[in-house]
Amino acid sequence: MNSNQKQKKLSMRLSVALAILIVATLCVTIAALTAARRSRPNNEQTTSPTGETAATTPSSQVPAGTAGTEKTPDDKQSSSNTPASNVIVWSSPVEGGIVKEYSVDVPVYSLTMEDYRVHTGIDIGADAGADVLAAADGVITDVRYDPMMGQTVVIDHGSGYTTVYQNMQTTVPDGIAVGVAVKGGQKIGAVGDTALVEISDSPHLHFAVTANGKYVSPLSYINVSASAGSVWYED
Repeated sequence: MNSNQKQKKLSMRLSVALAILIVATLCVTIAALTAARRSRPNNEQTTSPTGETAATTPSSQVPAGTAGTEKTPDDKQSSSNTPASNVIVWSSPVEGGIVKEYSVDVPVYSLTMEDYRVHTGIDIGADAGADVLAAADGVITDVRYDPMMGQTVVIDHGSGYTTVYQNMQTTVPDGIAVGVAVKGGQKIGAVGDTALVEISDSPHLHFAVTANGKYVSPLSYINVSASAGSVWYED
């Protein structure tokens, strides 16, 4: 192969390479234009089916959940004027004064057991047979005879709060049963002497409050004065 033939063959190869490069450049350009058109903002004018021209609002400018809706004045005020449904109104479960205070940190002396032990509620002194009332609205979750603390009623008040009533008479009023809704101030029993571990104490209601499953001082929720000779301990 002479020099002229070699030069012609090289020129042909260069021409083919150049053609391929041009085609590739055109493909890239077309692809870029297509992508740019697809990503173009939606606020350009579009034609409706009736032939009229309408502006399309970008979705990022429409607040979430408000498309196609308009709040009325009542809707705007409802969130601020709606009363809370979980407000608990408390009252004392029995008329009387405290004869033994709540104490879970400092043990309290037990006349019956003749030892020191924690006291998870308060003992409210009252005559035997005195009415025991629900301390707040709620639903009864337990009615039982506890071997140590005697006749027991437990009420769930919602928001994580329950109240426990013990040392009551074994006879409870009609309708006081598990699953029954009661109102604050409604009679749920009577003061008795059924708590074996407190049998040596004067007649009283053992009243406890739990918040999220833990005993808390009932005096944080109800007002009960101290009786003469009551036993006081710091929480």
